[in-house]
Amino acid sequence: MHDFNTEKAFIELIRENDRLIYKVCSIYVSGEFPIADLYQEVVYNLWKSFSKFRNECTASTWMYRIALNTCITGMRKELRQKYSHHQEKLGRIERSERGITEDSLTKCQIWEG
Repeated sequence: MHDFNTEKAFIELIRENDRLIYKVCSIYVSGEFPIADLYQEVVYNLWKSFSKFRNECTASTWMYRIALNTCITGMRKELRQKYSHHQEKLGRIERSERGITEDSLTKCQIWEG
């Protein structure tokens, strides 16, 4: 649990580095993932990590790395979702070209199960 002074320091740090966070997010944002959502995810991850900040680098460097990692992770999730959607769609197309219907697949699954 963070105390009031910790929260106050965190808010001040976010205000001081607002443009940095926004710039990193704007580089990695896509049309399907609004910048406001990505920005919020970065701030959330910064808050989760705030108590672990050890002043081994500047606060802006630390914030930049967390923002960058959050954006990259968000991109990977988005790509995985797109890829799995396309794989599913491709599978349906291939099955229909072979004359395999969803109904026949269900019957096969019943036999196997």
